[in-house]
Amino acid sequence: MNVFRIKINPSGGDADLSDTFQYCLDNNVLGIGWDVHDELSATRNWTEYEEKAMQRYDNINPVAYIKNNVAEDDLVWTRGVGDEHAGKHFLARIISGWEYYDPSLVANGQRYGVENIFRCASIYEVEADQVPGKVVSSFNGRGNVVQRVSGKHILEYSKYMWNQFQKFYPIDKSNMTLFDMLDAEEAEDILFLYLQYKGWRVIPHSRKGSTMKFEFLAKHLTTGELAYTQVKIGDTEINREQYKSGRWFLWQLNEHYTGTDADNVTCITRNEIKDFIESGEKWLPGWLNNKRNSFHFE
Repeated sequence: MNVFRIKINPSGGDADLSDTFQYCLDNNVLGIGWDVHDELSATRNWTEYEEKAMQRYDNINPVAYIKNNVAEDDLVWTRGVGDEHAGKHFLARIISGWEYYDPSLVANGQRYGVENIFRCASIYEVEADQVPGKVVSSFNGRGNVVQRVSGKHILEYSKYMWNQFQKFYPIDKSNMTLFDMLDAEEAEDILFLYLQYKGWRVIPHSRKGSTMKFEFLAKHLTTGELAYTQVKIGDTEINREQYKSGRWFLWQLNEHYTGTDADNVTCITRNEIKDFIESGEKWLPGWLNNKRNSFHFE
């Protein structure tokens, strides 16, 4: 099975975004535009739809992506639009593949603009601090309207979250520790929180994607000392000797550190992070507590 994210942002319809998204929630459907409402009202026949659509559009790649990839029991994240739901994240379990369905008109005669759909068992809002970082970032930028969010940690965590609403998926915990369940952004978040806990204050504007050499800057609360940070996950090593200038905090989740020790470099260990996480359950973000409670440390 797979995990996807879909942007509900119809360009072919003319209904209010709030109405469009509420329609999706009320009817347990998620979808995109590329309508052919003058020729078809509903079909599961791809050849029939494709013939009509290619007469109107240069390409129908996003629709074909749904047809070829999205399947029953996959999970999909979406982000709310419109006044009421803007910025909120939702999780759905898919119960059908692609179909073309031209819904009835809105009361005022406007169209919803989500005709190529898949049906869902339910669509649940997920608390903001329980949405994994990789899912949040997948909605940023242009990107494809529908795309897979890859990674075993995303798959298992998404299954875990769905099970909080409806028990359905077995969770594969074999050879999976809490540290295996973290993506790069979540690991960076943990280091951010850990340094705050240790008396350092992160400089918010320094946490930019264009910063290649370090993740963010921090200054000590009492001494004012400036420090740089670096985080790596998986098997990517951190060589201490590449960080000779300035004060550095390095965290390699699997402790793959190379090079000689230096006074200006602090290599953080798993045990340090473990002790920190175990001490701060009440104020740590929900996604971290969820993973902490579901997957062991060692």
